[in-house]
Amino acid sequence: MKWIIVLLICVATVACNGNGAKSNDADSGVEVPSDVVIAPREPLPPRPEKLDWGKTLNGLRMAAWRAPGETRVCCVIKNASDKPVRYCHYAIGHWQRMTIQVRPVGENSWFKLKVAHINPGSYLSEPGMKHHVRELRPEEEIRVEVITFDMYPMDERDFTFGVELLDYTWPTSLKGKQAVEMKIAAQLFDVKGVEGLCKGTLESQVMRIPVKDLEEGGCLLTGISGKELIKEYEAAGLALKGTHSVPSDVPHSFALQTKPLKETEKMSRTKLAAKRLWNVRREIHERGKEIAPLLMEFLKKEVPENRPEDAQGISPSFTRDVIDLLVRIGDPRPTQLLVEIVEGDNGTATKAERRVALDGLEKLTFCSFRKLKPHFYDHAVEHSEALDYASFSYEKAAKLYRKWLAGEGKTPRQWYTFAKKRAREILESDDIEGIYCAASFLAGYFSVYPDAHVRRDDQSAKTLKRLAKVIGAFENVSGVYNWKSKEIQMPMGNWIEVFTRYGHSAQPYAKMLLLLQKENPQRAWHRYLGRVGGREIMEFLFDSLRKLKGQELSDCRNAIDRHIGRQVKSDELRRKWWKANKHKYDKD
Repeated sequence: MKWIIVLLICVATVACNGNGAKSNDADSGVEVPSDVVIAPREPLPPRPEKLDWGKTLNGLRMAAWRAPGETRVCCVIKNASDKPVRYCHYAIGHWQRMTIQVRPVGENSWFKLKVAHINPGSYLSEPGMKHHVRELRPEEEIRVEVITFDMYPMDERDFTFGVELLDYTWPTSLKGKQAVEMKIAAQLFDVKGVEGLCKGTLESQVMRIPVKDLEEGGCLLTGISGKELIKEYEAAGLALKGTHSVPSDVPHSFALQTKPLKETEKMSRTKLAAKRLWNVRREIHERGKEIAPLLMEFLKKEVPENRPEDAQGISPSFTRDVIDLLVRIGDPRPTQLLVEIVEGDNGTATKAERRVALDGLEKLTFCSFRKLKPHFYDHAVEHSEALDYASFSYEKAAKLYRKWLAGEGKTPRQWYTFAKKRAREILESDDIEGIYCAASFLAGYFSVYPDAHVRRDDQSAKTLKRLAKVIGAFENVSGVYNWKSKEIQMPMGNWIEVFTRYGHSAQPYAKMLLLLQKENPQRAWHRYLGRVGGREIMEFLFDSLRKLKGQELSDCRNAIDRHIGRQVKSDELRRKWWKANKHKYDKD
């Protein structure tokens, strides 16, 4: 096994070109991000029997409605003519051209809303279909859920474009008003080479939305002062006491261990309160470094705060949440404050607060003064003076950070440069756990959040070559992998996951990945292999459809659907797509 993989690495190395490996998918226009997630959806609310319709456009018309207490909006598009109508309102790889226009009741001029997300992601591009063209028969309707974050086209019949009312920034001039009028517009595309399409802008009827719902959802925040925004942030968080969404310093995996939600609790109200906190966070993030000093003041007051446990056994606290916001903003000024919290803040900081402050320091500086092994963090690189677990203490870590921030780390602009240099040195070392951690860092993104799309690694071909050489030297001894006569601690699946983060750039090593998968048939890595793509891996995924069951089969299907660009109903349709598109994956 060992010599076969080494041989494959040599072949793959020849295939590398410049700063990245040549990608068959890239040559054929296939771009598959590694972090597209197929999210579950809630059932659509029922369609009212009677609807008010917008203006007819070449036979098409649209109506919108929402269920009581819902912030989602649903739409119906109908062919009101006596002939079939073809149209396209979604071009793959772009946001759908959807807009929401609003005005206070009684006014004439419309205001176009602006979508504002904390970290807008890039979405999957389809290799086989660049535009989403649909045909409606006479009197046929297509029901469309309108929601923003689930833009991934799950089902062609009832989900194609979206907005969610509370994902929009509404004008603060609406404060004090009773209601607002709203209409939804979908701009139809003119697809080159497709004749007879309905073109123009399709509009719904005018709806009335109570302003109270927008205020409760935290949508009217743009014009308030920073101090008012911080007060709103605290109030929005404490309003979630008794639910699993309340801010806490304890990770959710530990916090959600106690009492279930009361059956009488109205989940729609809980969702609205959670959306309010999300929108406040969004507004804080958008204000960026200008609001960081106020966040730091709030953090100083929050650390010694000790609130009683709520109905779920969770003690509400904003320390972890505020530090996460400061990390998202990327302001280096809080580092000294975080060091003080790690030290204990004169005895007022809890162990959980000291832990989250240390996490925040590592995320901001990319530097860790505790041994990351056997942990597998990807937001920091271990410093040469890092403490092992036998000698670690928060006081010692804080002392090392003070020394580093006064010396090598005194210039924040250099933090990432130093981290990347350390990662490269560790990657070339014989420290197998360190190699994994360094690769995990380089293969990650600048933000610790999964929807940031700026990869750290600017030498991906070099990293892949080194990783493949390391993995290729693993020796399988009765199902246990050794490296240089030492048992590796990280499971092989973890190494595969990091390696496949590079997506189609890892295609020259497809044979190595498939050999490892076939050598470990009891472990299904299809969801990771789907990130890489290429003819060999796609053939393997389609062959696996006949053999897998349960969650493994679902992972394989989702891996294929990433390339199709939508969730497909049956394996028969998947194979039909592959037959029509496999030529795009052929080698030159």
